[in-house]
Amino acid sequence: MFVQRMISLCTPSLKQATGLFKCKMKKNNPSSSIGFQNSTAPCQFDGGTGGQNGKVGVVVLSGDQTLEHEMSTILMPLGVGCFFSRLMMENEVTPESLRSMESKIGDSASLILPELDLNVLAYGCTSASATIGESEVFAQLSTRQTSAAKTTPITAALKAFDVLQTKKIGLVTPYIGEVNEILIKYMEENGPWKVTNLITFNLIKDSDVASVTTESIKEAAIKVGQMEDVDTVFISCTNLRTSQVVSEVEKMIGKPVTSSNLAMAWHIIRLMDIKTDISNMYGALFGK
Repeated sequence: MFVQRMISLCTPSLKQATGLFKCKMKKNNPSSSIGFQNSTAPCQFDGGTGGQNGKVGVVVLSGDQTLEHEMSTILMPLGVGCFFSRLMMENEVTPESLRSMESKIGDSASLILPELDLNVLAYGCTSASATIGESEVFAQLSTRQTSAAKTTPITAALKAFDVLQTKKIGLVTPYIGEVNEILIKYMEENGPWKVTNLITFNLIKDSDVASVTTESIKEAAIKVGQMEDVDTVFISCTNLRTSQVVSEVEKMIGKPVTSSNLAMAWHIIRLMDIKTDISNMYGALFGK
């Protein structure tokens, strides 16, 4: 029996980056060997996921269970495509294990949509960014693409402290002492603010960090936020689940609250010039 099959054989052009475009219908000659006729169908291109407002590539640590979910939950409804690669990290979070990742960041970033330009490149580790240094992290990310805007959770947090006019930080972390000391020193050296109070879960295993309940995170944030010498609460670590905590804590303590994941999501959309106010869902920072 002779059948005719319509197939889509569209080839994108440079217009894909800027808007919709169409393919033309084409009919091919019947194939005597397979007994049907081929035709191409018209189709349109819109740049794919994130084609509306932009694409971000994020390097995520191998043991992180939280960052991908929270970034996608916040950014994708805003028309931002989120794309991730993984970087091997030891389960124990120490200054040595954090430093060991520096030379691996560029290779991991290179695996994210290598055929496309990205709007933003990000490295998803707060404590490692403070340990390695932002400039070194950005140099690694630039081996993937120099023209993309760059960010890390600590970069975004410092930007957030600036727009929130922060002076006294109440800090919540999962880290052990040495890592806390590195983070606090980096924060205080890069702005006019001080960390006045610290609450830590004192965990060394990244797998344990991912399992800390949102109720535990909320209680710690409320406790540090209620202290008189705190005007802003920062919850550090991309593996802590904070997207459903921050707004609620803000309402309870009457002070700005943000986190590694939320600050980085905010910074990414502002780097893309997206001005949408979602502060009712994710805290006052998203109104800035």
